[in-house]
Amino acid sequence: MKCKLFLWLAIRNRCWTADRLARRGLDHPERCPLCDQMDEDVQHLLTTCVFARQFWPRILLPLDLITVIPGRREHSFAEWWRKVIRKVQKEHKMGVNSLIIMGA
Repeated sequence: MKCKLFLWLAIRNRCWTADRLARRGLDHPERCPLCDQMDEDVQHLLTTCVFARQFWPRILLPLDLITVIPGRREHSFAEWWRKVIRKVQKEHKMGVNSLIIMGA
């Protein structure tokens, strides 16, 4: 349930990441806590961070989904997720959704 709630927030860009804390005037570290290279936001954490870019191929390559590994040009995590699901056969969509939910 926690994973689903997190993704519900992430898709709506409502996670309490540094960019959102800054908009509210709250104290926050600006850099991503994982890579310390980029400003932290949902998109960065889930698709463009170096750690995310190492993680998703390990999940998606065995499923022959190399063409949908997230890159720096993704506009949103939700858009990327929809792109993945469009590439998956109907009978595998639930399993791939579960992998993405657990991975995020």
